[in-house]
Amino acid sequence: MGFNIMESLNENRLKTAAAKTTVADKRIKTEYININDIKPYPRQNEVYGSEDDEASLQKLDELKASIKAVGVLQNIVVKENPAGGYTMLSGHRRWQACKSLAAEGYTDKQLIPATVLRNSKDIEDRFKFLTMNSTIRNKNNYQTMQEMLELDDILEKFQKDNGKLDITKRKALAEITSLSEATIAKMKAIKNNLQNFLMDLFKENKISFIAAYEASSLSEAGQKALMSVYMREDRIKLADVKYIKAEEARQKLSVDETEKSRQKEQSEEPEQTKQEKINTPEIVPDKEEVKAEGDDLIGYIEPLTLPDKKENPPKQEEPPAADYDTDIEKMLLDYRDYIQNRLLYFNNITNAKIATEGISYTGKLLEIIQDDLYKLTDKDEYRKDVI
Repeated sequence: MGFNIMESLNENRLKTAAAKTTVADKRIKTEYININDIKPYPRQNEVYGSEDDEASLQKLDELKASIKAVGVLQNIVVKENPAGGYTMLSGHRRWQACKSLAAEGYTDKQLIPATVLRNSKDIEDRFKFLTMNSTIRNKNNYQTMQEMLELDDILEKFQKDNGKLDITKRKALAEITSLSEATIAKMKAIKNNLQNFLMDLFKENKISFIAAYEASSLSEAGQKALMSVYMREDRIKLADVKYIKAEEARQKLSVDETEKSRQKEQSEEPEQTKQEKINTPEIVPDKEEVKAEGDDLIGYIEPLTLPDKKENPPKQEEPPAADYDTDIEKMLLDYRDYIQNRLLYFNNITNAKIATEGISYTGKLLEIIQDDLYKLTDKDEYRKDVI
């Protein structure tokens, strides 16, 4: 009996289709198996993590109490391995609970009811593992993202071996996971662009999904500044990301405007000046002199005079160490100036509705910025009543 992802989708346009099993399939059998003959699914920890945190262990204790009282009410699902034993597909926590109870002396928990799959393909096992677990787990945003990325890889491999699906891959992902296509796109942006130190916070549920997505669009330097905020405040708020994002946008705008101004000046330059520049020979450093500077052609930018080889160049002072608090204070002050200018703009426009909304919004932003400045520096000048 072959496996087809589209058939699973067409049977039920929700994510439970691939988890459905019936006795009509001769590859499937229900039986009691020994808990010691089962191995965890190879990608269990990669997708869902080790689940050894305090909250997970508390849930495991609650599950143990339930199993001790009424037994395992829902079969686990395993794959029979050709070399012997079984691989877990669904029911990892029920299996862990039974193992723990058996170690405590409850010998009747040594055997566990299981639905056993035989002769299934690897891609089918991966698909069932994800779709069955997605319906019964309480997942955080990182685990949901990992599920989606794993399914994305499965669909890619399936299309490679079997041809394109009847629908787009993103639409298939949306149907299987019940996520919107926009959310799927945001998750891929997080996976591709979020730096590892922020990804670890996202994995530990210490940064929200929307904050992680917004942070993924920051430069590497911007993301490092965000990590500095976390190291100081032990939290990252969406407002923190917005500050840094606005500052990067402002700096880019400033650079763009400077470049446009330079180009405009060049275009308006008198013809005589242009001709003088054309006739002025360009000073090009001798190759040997450049080599003496360390073969760094990139660092050799428009020298006006060439140093004598016999002279020792002046020793460059080492730049001072980065002061992240000072950098962030300066960034917040620049952003405060920008918001204050926007407040003046809203105070002077004639549209009453836009003016009211703009004044309210910018006023709240100024309060947040002032509060963060005061927390950062403890300076009285940054108290909320001094704006």
